[in-house]
Amino acid sequence: NVSGDRARVVDVTNNYYNNFGVGVNHRQEPFDDDNDNQVDEGEEDAYIGIWNVRCLNNPSNNYAEYVTQRFSDGNHLKANHKYLIRFRVSWTYGIVDNIERGQTGHYLKGIGAYFSSTDPFENRRQNNRPLDLNDNTEGLIYNADYNSSNSATYYNNTGGEDGKHWDIVENYYQPTEDKYFITIGNFKNIWIENIDFKGPAIPDDSYINIYYFIDAVEVIEVDFSCTCQSANAANVYDISIVPKLKDPNSNECCFDVFLTVAELLNNYDICYVNRAKIYEVVDEPYEEKYKGIFELEQGYFHQNNNVKIFENLCFIVSESTPKKLKVYLYQDYARKCTIIKDFIVSCPCGCEPEPPPYKVNITKINYSQNNGKTSCCWDLAVSNESDCNFSLKEIFAEFDDAQFNNIHIDLNSGWDAELLNRENGKSKYKFTKQGSILLPTEEGQPIKFGKICVDWNTPPTLIKFTYSNSEGLCDREINLDFQCENCCEKIHTTVNQYATYDDGTSCCFTFNVEVELGALCGIKKVRVFDINDIFLWESQEDVLAEGVTNHTFCLNKSVFGVQPGIFLRFKYLDENNDVLCSTDGLLFIEKCREYPIPCTPDNEGTAFSPPVTKTIFFDCGEPPIPCAVTFTYTYRHVKNGQISVHRDLQVLSYNFPSGCNCEEERVNRMLLEMWSNPDVISNFELNDVNWQLNTQKCFTNFRVISADCWEISNTYPVQYTKKCNNDVCCYATYRVCYIKKSFPPPFKIEFVSYQKLSENDIVPIQCISPCDEHNCHIWRPSEGGGISGRNGTSQFEDNKYKNCIVFLTSSNYPNEFSMNIECTEKGKISYSVYDLLGNAIIQGNENKKEYSISIPLYVRITQGIYFVKVKLDNNLLYTDKIFILK
Repeated sequence: NVSGDRARVVDVTNNYYNNFGVGVNHRQEPFDDDNDNQVDEGEEDAYIGIWNVRCLNNPSNNYAEYVTQRFSDGNHLKANHKYLIRFRVSWTYGIVDNIERGQTGHYLKGIGAYFSSTDPFENRRQNNRPLDLNDNTEGLIYNADYNSSNSATYYNNTGGEDGKHWDIVENYYQPTEDKYFITIGNFKNIWIENIDFKGPAIPDDSYINIYYFIDAVEVIEVDFSCTCQSANAANVYDISIVPKLKDPNSNECCFDVFLTVAELLNNYDICYVNRAKIYEVVDEPYEEKYKGIFELEQGYFHQNNNVKIFENLCFIVSESTPKKLKVYLYQDYARKCTIIKDFIVSCPCGCEPEPPPYKVNITKINYSQNNGKTSCCWDLAVSNESDCNFSLKEIFAEFDDAQFNNIHIDLNSGWDAELLNRENGKSKYKFTKQGSILLPTEEGQPIKFGKICVDWNTPPTLIKFTYSNSEGLCDREINLDFQCENCCEKIHTTVNQYATYDDGTSCCFTFNVEVELGALCGIKKVRVFDINDIFLWESQEDVLAEGVTNHTFCLNKSVFGVQPGIFLRFKYLDENNDVLCSTDGLLFIEKCREYPIPCTPDNEGTAFSPPVTKTIFFDCGEPPIPCAVTFTYTYRHVKNGQISVHRDLQVLSYNFPSGCNCEEERVNRMLLEMWSNPDVISNFELNDVNWQLNTQKCFTNFRVISADCWEISNTYPVQYTKKCNNDVCCYATYRVCYIKKSFPPPFKIEFVSYQKLSENDIVPIQCISPCDEHNCHIWRPSEGGGISGRNGTSQFEDNKYKNCIVFLTSSNYPNEFSMNIECTEKGKISYSVYDLLGNAIIQGNENKKEYSISIPLYVRITQGIYFVKVKLDNNLLYTDKIFILK
């Protein structure tokens, strides 16, 4: 009901309608009926709008507007005549007028036309409720795709930037009785979300408000004696050109031609045709070459979908230019439709006549382990390197029945495996997929169709593969061997022979395990034994993984006895504690050195922490060479009640390569590392100090304690240095600053800088050999700050290189190595390997063009310690210390 003040007729005198709406995307120009790019006054200068409101939780409040019109006398719809119904729709989301509430952003698919014999609004002129018509109501017409479950049109387009866009509603209708009224709108009372309407979340009040413009309504009587196009402009009829298997001895590709019928949206799309003439079309000069004719003995094509209308349409294989086929469809002898189809001459080949190596092949690729780590697996694949496509129908696999329980087959989705028989000592499977499998000639790229796994310790198993096409079994036999690799050859163990920690009763060591890809072999844990096979230590389960993993184990000092060190053997066990692998040779570790007693200048009652050992890396000298220092230190927090008196650090021992003589930088780096240690920060109770986030705070009671007497053992290539016990203390007091950062939450305390405030007087004494005096000055740097040392990885944490991975592998350890770099960044790679004296024994450059690069390092490296340094576009990417042990 759009009479009176609810009328939504829009008169557009200025060509564009801007009175409603917000912004250029909501203006709307009337539909240009004659397509002359202008609004014709008096003919095209108006359209109409309709509201729809649904209250989902109280349908009694629903509201609907309609456009209705009585046909003029003599122009009504006549029974059994056929009509094309078409009108335009524009969504108006964003439009708000002064009468109705604003829209909710939802949109409909059910904007239709209802044809009736009587006025549908008779006796309900004051009723603004929806008409509530069932979708099957005779005379109710929606767009042709309305009932499609996956392609129905939902009208959510506005006029666009130029205001000229309109969506179309179109379908055909054949009334069974005369119709005198047309009504346009939405005819449902109850809407279901995602079926009748879509859009944002339903408002809390459950009201859905939608407003549309309607224009250019057409009702046209049409001649439906025959048409080959459906109401949605899709062809009812099409042709399918299906290649046939190519005869290996022929140079022709042949095809069968089928006539197919589209899924009809309604009965008005049917075209009654029963004859087809087939022509090959040549464009230059234009020619239609007659190929043949096909006639149905009875009925029509739409009653017999997928009709073969031509057999053995053949072309020379070398004719690679596109071909064109034209088919004329007739109703008896009256031409009704024309279908044109382009295609390329390409057909599948039959079984190969050539002897091996076969161009159609079955292979095993991508060796791996199954999830349970109890078997090894391969992907099964087929490939085609011939000059034509191959139509594969079935694959057969046959092997010794004795291995039946040790072989496990898992095919990809869509494939089926059928056990054909177990007889005569053989097991035979058949693998199939719905329809034939067309193997294209794409440079022999394999197509994976499943996975096969073999249990560990299964003897070598030969599997014979054969295959067939639509003509039958091909005379081909492909034999593949399946046996799990010896994983022990791909597990490499290295141990740091020097202890990294000494808690007074135990010595702790680190070791690395490198497991090559696919070689984990069901290993669950590691056990350590001495040279007499006496058990010393065991790891937890599942600590190993492919790649390199780092581990720590501790041994009681009594294990060493009076010996300076012992030899170890590492054994790798499965979940049943059975030994799967062990190191071929013995690995040596030294008994941990006795740490000096911390120097205590005052407050003897406050104990120092257990010793902490750390290794840091830095560049030394000019030109810079990579250096490292391994040092052991201790710390304490001296308090008087709740008052902090001193926050003390003390280095007990350190060692570094003999060629790295940067004393000042070495001490600075050690101080930075110690004051940045979260355990030190926690012990000093800096986390408990109350200061604002993202601000800096400085403390003036930090001390670095040392002694004047130190023992220096310059044992090439490493210089060992430790504090002597028979000495008096010296120390310096520092102002140390930190910043309290808000990330990661809740906060993080980070070291910033230090500055020396004072130092105590040095009381020199006569050092007892092998200790030397005059060492206090080393531990009294005036100031410093910056980042702490890094641990053998990328030093970048917040830039584009943070995802770069650098790792070493070896196929002929220790004679040659490969340096592997993986990340998305590309550029110039510079790499160097140095010995402890700073001599570059390997240097080179490579251009990184792909995600990963592997750089061979062809040099024999003797046993010892080395440094690796990698740069990407002159930015330091990676530095680390490596141990080479025989």
